[in-house]
Parts: sequence; structure tokens; C-alpha cells
Amino acid sequence: MRVNRAVVGYAIKIALLVLATVLLGLLLGYKPGQSSGTPPAVFVQRPYTFERPAFEKVLANDNLELYFDRKSAGIKLVDLRNGKTWHSVLEEADRSINNVWQAFFSSGVTLEHIDGRNTVRRLNSARDGETSFVDVSSDHFSVAIAFPDVGAVIEVKYTLGVDFLDISVTGVEEGAIKLTSLYLYPFMGASKGTVPGSFLIPDGIGAELDLSKKTIANSPFVARVYGLDKGFVDIPTTLSLDTVADPERITLPFYAVTTGEAALLGVITGGDLYAEVQAYKSGIVTPFNWITTRFIYRQMYRKLLNKKGEGVSIPQAQRNPVSPALRFYFLDGSNSSPSGIAAKAREDFLLRGLIPSRRLEPVVPLKLEFLVAESEKTTFGRKVHIMTPQSELERILAEVGKYSQRTVVVLRGYTSGGLSTSSPDHLPLERKAIEDISRLSEFYFYVDYLTAHEGSGGVSRARYAQNRSEQIMIEGPRFIIDPRETVSFALEELESFSKLGIEKFALAHLAELAFSTRDSNRTENVEALLETVSLFDGPILYNPNLYMISRASHISDIPVSNSGYLIEDSVVPLLPAVLRESFWLFTGPVNLTSDFRRELLRAVDYGLFPSFYITSESSMKLVETASSDLFSTEYENWREKIEFAYDFVSKALENTLNSRLVERVEVAAGLFRNTYDNGTSITLNYNENPARAGDLEIEPLSYVVEVNR
Repeated sequence: MRVNRAVVGYAIKIALLVLATVLLGLLLGYKPGQSSGTPPAVFVQRPYTFERPAFEKVLANDNLELYFDRKSAGIKLVDLRNGKTWHSVLEEADRSINNVWQAFFSSGVTLEHIDGRNTVRRLNSARDGETSFVDVSSDHFSVAIAFPDVGAVIEVKYTLGVDFLDISVTGVEEGAIKLTSLYLYPFMGASKGTVPGSFLIPDGIGAELDLSKKTIANSPFVARVYGLDKGFVDIPTTLSLDTVADPERITLPFYAVTTGEAALLGVITGGDLYAEVQAYKSGIVTPFNWITTRFIYRQMYRKLLNKKGEGVSIPQAQRNPVSPALRFYFLDGSNSSPSGIAAKAREDFLLRGLIPSRRLEPVVPLKLEFLVAESEKTTFGRKVHIMTPQSELERILAEVGKYSQRTVVVLRGYTSGGLSTSSPDHLPLERKAIEDISRLSEFYFYVDYLTAHEGSGGVSRARYAQNRSEQIMIEGPRFIIDPRETVSFALEELESFSKLGIEKFALAHLAELAFSTRDSNRTENVEALLETVSLFDGPILYNPNLYMISRASHISDIPVSNSGYLIEDSVVPLLPAVLRESFWLFTGPVNLTSDFRRELLRAVDYGLFPSFYITSESSMKLVETASSDLFSTEYENWREKIEFAYDFVSKALENTLNSRLVERVEVAAGLFRNTYDNGTSITLNYNENPARAGDLEIEPLSYVVEVNR
């Protein structure tokens, strides 16, 4: 009897579909006989009719009044200092949007969940919620918002301060249907059409979305705080030729709305590890401008069913340990500029102990990172290239020391066998390059306990991190080590480093990556990485996330741009404005950028100190190594440019040390003026031609400093 292969193939596909459906149900936690029953195949949504909110005053102080609407859980805040009213829900029906968006914009709280067809559905407090007061006092109150259709209850607490409103979720109860995310007051500070004002987001160095300009973007800004969670990202099973650069990260959890007369600063004070910033300009989906935080209870990911990469999209089984909380600061006109907003964000982080209060040494530093050795694979093993022997290192530093007030030195690839074989074991030293380690004790030694090249010594496959699809995780060309293993790697080496007189370190990746793994959530992994970083006294950190920043002595590789999304209209240096009074902030290696002079001008503009990645030997020796991306590092080729860079930056920033940026304005196309609280101003010309700003004549890609003496 002959079997029809097409019929067999079709039957197999049906069987796989049934299996996937059963698997999805199990992973979602649905069981036969639950009191709420199996979720319906088609979600039946309540009808919605707009109701004008009936606000009642619930809290007040000398500066602020807070009003609450029981039906929608909407709030309205009146700032008595300037008469500004901040709205969080629609107060009139709007025919330009459909009922789905009206319900969303009319609600203070919105929940998302997955229905029986694996579709994301929203529950809005205005349509689906039942709100009751739980507690009321002179400066705070609490409500319980029940969503009976899914058996969920959210408890929310509101606390009114002198110039802020805290909103925190203090309790979450779920029914049989599992929640995936939560929006808290997404319409707060929203507007319609092109209006004066902007959205500010610390994407990379910082981004402005200008609300007075129509956008040609058709997609909103959407980004996870602290970057994408790699634990939920599939690893490609085939080679990809995609060379698109990764977007920049949001390393500081806040955003702002400006109106020209006032500003709203939203600081994510709880649940930041699971927060996502969303921003829409008028014309993207709706005619409204709105910016908000979405808190992720369960993330969707693809559960692989076979080695071919086929799978089904499901939400994670366990709810993330997220306690959503926002603090809204209300700023008047004098503090509503980007500089004023950054100063307020800094004040918040200082009060909560997230960044230190320091008075920095009043010098302009220069950072030089040296590649000591690297190796390449050969037929008979590995060939080591000594790129910067100690004798050359000391000669270079003697030359640089003639003009640099302070040189911060980082050594990479000092391990026997070179850089690519070093992580996570960085000892013994490469003795062909290091002659006398005692003379290097003041330098920072670069260590990486979180990523490793394939074949690196000391790492078994079991110690690599796996994502939720049980694939080994990668960061660029390197494998990611399980965060819980990093502390043991560090402890094993620190005693040996100490015996060599090495006490200073530059920590790679530990402060910048935040991710889930197969059996650990983002919180557990970040706690493991914090434990590892706490072993080091004042390390250099590379563009760290906020929860790591207080551990740093200096911060390197500050980005000089944002992600460049179409919706982003301009660069605003929010990140350095928040951090520069507490740390020496360094650029990434300017010798590895495409526009050296413009990069230096940005350093002056943003208050950053220059950094170089240097070798004494030609970078041509690196072509067949894992460091082949270091295309131009030879010191002799960069000697004059390093001195020029230091002179260019120091002549500007020496006048601003331990001063605060109070204003940055574009005075003409491509011309910016920075004013500091000591009276110094720096006017910068980003144009390719000379330009005038008042009485000042400024050369192309240069600046003029005016000092108030």
C-alpha cells in the first residue's frame, strides 16, 4: 500500500499545531476546571461610551492641588505657583479617534493581558475598572481598582510632595488570566497637534522630540530602560550579513514633557528594570502627542519547538518582580529647560543615593587605553603579537605627560596570549610585554568577567548564559557568561592581582548589560552583577546603567549621539548634564571614529574628556585577530593628534570645571552657546564654514570661550 506523502505531511502539520496549542496552554498556566473557566477563544470587550470625568479635590499643599475621578481613576494636578493644570485623561469626547483610543486616553490605569487566541488585549480603568478608596490622609491616599472581567485588582498609592506627585502600585492580584503589562497615566502631559514644547528622553546622550514640528516618522519611540533584554531574543541559526548598529540605551530612567512655560519630569522610581518608554508624536496612529512608561509583567518570547528555529510566541510563565512607581516633578518656566530638567533629575538621584556628591579634582584629564598583546589562530596554535611592550608604553606616557595635566591609563591584553584569550581569566601576565609590573601599579587593568570568546580558558559550556529559548547568549562576537558565575571568577583573581600590586580596574560589560536568562529574571541577574562590581574599589565603568553608577570612580564611553530614530529631532546632552559634577566623563576612543574633529567639538559641547585606544605597533598586525576592528591605533600616526585633541578640549573645559551647565541654546543654524553658572560661555560652530554669533567670529568646527572674570 502506497502512502500519499502530501497527506502525511499535512497530518504532521496538524499534529504539530495541536501540540503547540496544548503547550501554549500549559505554559500560560491554564488548567481545566479553574473557577474562571478556560479563557474564551474570542475576547468579548465591554462597550465604551465616553463619560466626562467628575474630579474631586483629594490632596493639596501650598504649591499643588490634586484632583481625582473615581470612574476613570484619572487625575488632574493644578500647580498654584504658575497656574498650570496638568491633565491625565481626556476631559471632552474627541471624534478624531475611535472608541478604543478614547477608552485608553480616558483611563488613568490600563492593563494588558493575552486572550485565548494569544492576542494582546487592553483593560482600561474607565471602561473595565471599578475604583474604590482604601486610605486617605493629609498627604496621600490609596485606591483599589478592580477589573472583574479578568479577576484582577490593582492597588495604587498617591503621595503629594512640595513639587512632586508619587504614584506607586502597592499590590497586584491576578485571576486565571495572566497580566502582561501595565500603563500608569499614559496621557499625563499629552497634547494634540503641533504645539510648543517637546519630549525629552535620555536615549544615548539624550534626544528631543520637537512637538512644534510635524514628523515624517510613522513609528513611535519605544525602548526598554537599560536596553533590550537579551534573555528573550532569539539567537540567529544562520549567518546574518546585517550590519545595522545597535540602538543606544536609556541608562537613566526618566523622561520629560516641556510646554515652553512649564515642564513635567517623570522619574521611574520603581520597576525600572521592567520599564519601557513609549513616545508618540501627533500623526503617529492618533493626532495626540503622548509619552509614558509601560511596565512589563510578562514578556512575550518565542518558544522554540525544534532545531530548525520553528516556535510559538508565548508570555513568560512567572510574573516579573516589578513594583511600578513614578514620580512626577512639576517645574516652572525658570527650570523647564533641558538643563533645568537634567538638574532636577540629578537632584532626585542624589537624594536617593543613586549618584554620589563629589567635588572633582580641578584638572582636565586625558584617557589612554593601550592594547598590550593580541593573538591570532594559526595552523599550529596561536601566534602572539606584542602590540605595546612596557618600554614603549612608558616612552609614550613620558611624551604625553609633558602636556597632559592628568593621564588615566587603562591596559588591555596584558594576559599571556593577548586580549582575545584573556576573559574571564586575566592572569598570568604576558611576560614578553610586561617587564616590571611594579611600575604599572597606578594604571587601570581591564577585566571582563561577563563575556568570553569561544575557547577561552576557564569557561565550560555550562557556565555560559542561556536565553529563554535555551540558546547560549551572545554579545557581539563573544559569548555571555551566566551572571551568577561572575563573582567566583572575580574572587579567584583578585587575590592574585593584589599580590602583584594591582588594585585598579576597568570593568567591561558588568555595568551596562541587564538581561534575563533561562531560569533567572533581570532582577536576580542584576543583583549578581552588583555583587561582583562591589568587590572592586572605584573602578572605571563603561556607560553604566543607573543602578551601577555610584560604584564608579570615572565613566568612559559616554555616547555622543542618540539612536537616530526618525522621530527624534535633535541631540540634547541630558546624560552628561546629570553626571558631570560627580564623575570624570570620557568619550569613546576618538581615534576610532569617522570624524575626528567633529568628535572633539562634541566633547567640548557635552563636557566630555577625550579618550584614545593606542598601540605602539601598527594595527595591520591585528587584521587576522579578534581585534581587527581596531583599524587605526599606532601611536606614531596619532602622536600630534593626541596632543591637539587634549589642547583643543582643555582650553575650553578648563574654564568650566566644577561648574554647572545652566543653558544650552541654538543661536543660529549649527551654532550653539553653552552657559555655565560661573559665567563662562562657550559658543560652538558645527558648520563647515566660518560663522558669526553676535560679535563673535567662529572658525568651522571650532569654538570661542568667553570668561566672566
